[in-house]
Amino acid sequence: MAIMDALGDVLFPVASGLIVAATSTILGILWRKRRVPTALVRSVWRATYLGSVLRESLRVGVSELSVVAPRLSPAGQEKHVAEIQDSWDEINKRGRVRVLTLDSDNCLRAGSELVSRGIDVNVAERGLGAESLSYHIFSGQNGIEPTAIVNHHNKDRDQPARISGTSPVQVFGDHFEKEWRASSSLETVIAEKILNQAGEGGTPNVAQVVRSLQAARHNLGLSNGVVEKVLPHLAFRHSASVIFVVGLPGTGKSHLRKIIVEMLQRSRVRCRSLSDYPYAFQGFIHELLKLEGTTTGGFTPYPGGAFTVGSESVLTPALRALANVVRNTLNESEVTLVEFARSDLVRALYEFDDIRSRSQVLYVTAPAELRATRLRRRAEPPESRIDGGTLSLVLPDNHLLPSIAEQGLYGSDDSHQLARHLRWRGRVHQIDNSIDDGGQRAQGSLDRFVSQIVDQYRPTEVVGSRR
Repeated sequence: MAIMDALGDVLFPVASGLIVAATSTILGILWRKRRVPTALVRSVWRATYLGSVLRESLRVGVSELSVVAPRLSPAGQEKHVAEIQDSWDEINKRGRVRVLTLDSDNCLRAGSELVSRGIDVNVAERGLGAESLSYHIFSGQNGIEPTAIVNHHNKDRDQPARISGTSPVQVFGDHFEKEWRASSSLETVIAEKILNQAGEGGTPNVAQVVRSLQAARHNLGLSNGVVEKVLPHLAFRHSASVIFVVGLPGTGKSHLRKIIVEMLQRSRVRCRSLSDYPYAFQGFIHELLKLEGTTTGGFTPYPGGAFTVGSESVLTPALRALANVVRNTLNESEVTLVEFARSDLVRALYEFDDIRSRSQVLYVTAPAELRATRLRRRAEPPESRIDGGTLSLVLPDNHLLPSIAEQGLYGSDDSHQLARHLRWRGRVHQIDNSIDDGGQRAQGSLDRFVSQIVDQYRPTEVVGSRR
């Protein structure tokens, strides 16, 4: 008994010391896992990492946030995500939030939740190189120090770090801008998936596309607001991926083309804008200089870099060159706007007959006197630039047109025949631009055109709930 008492006197302090040491170790581990380190040296709990992102998102003065999140989660899947979305909503109201994620159903669901709040979300369809790396870049005004929370996710463990200072954070900022430019909007990606699903059995019609949209809406949990944002991408990609802007010279085609691009870009629709003038001017220069490869004659030069042709057939190579560019670059943009002026529009559009099913025509009108006034007032000569041994020409949209061409070659066109033509019936939309008001009068016609394209794809249950 005495021996046991003696052992007890010895073991108790030892055991107590072990308990204290073990407790200290556990507390140390717990403490470390509740803080985001300043270097990628240890792991923390997922909730701790997200909590740190939340605290930084709530920092007073933050007005800009750029996020690379290859594992973006919807609200409800992880702790703090709903609160983070709320905080990002507030940042976006006073500045801008941009989120870059990957093409997975989970990321698209989470991204659509942010899009419904007005936050821009892009998808890096080619991947982000290191899918285990995510980061959040916080910045603002009034002396707010830029901060980045960088996280390495490995085997269900997070290893985050906080980085502060303009120079260190700029490295991630440059990477973000590069990847953002190479990515596509979430709305674009969803629209493409819907069309691919609808077209599995061939070329889908509108009804098939709408059914595919409804399926995607259910699978990805898309709100009515997100559906409204997806609709322009879906509708124009399916039935108006090429928009021809035609009409007689001086009707204001170039200006309206810019307005349409701005309208679509506000919906984050990716656009490309082209005209046949550079290709016609190239043919003119080739003939003027008697360059090898010139196959057509008929150009007559005029002062100021202007030219005219004796017959529209002289401009056929330019139109074919334009058509080839349109076909070869269709996948680079959701909508390609193509501008040209011809008296024989029906014949000119035959060059694009193979893409007619996905094309629309905007025919711009204005009175002859106003057209003549515009041509005189807006005409600009080409601008030449010399860089070393290279000579380049910058061609204006409002280029010079000799009066002989305006009154002769382009005195009238066959727009009435085009509107009734069997192949283009229902695809020709007249735009009245008969007042010099910056396009405000034409805006109503353009708005109706956009609505006409989009409305046919809107699911019945979404009608009346537009945002």
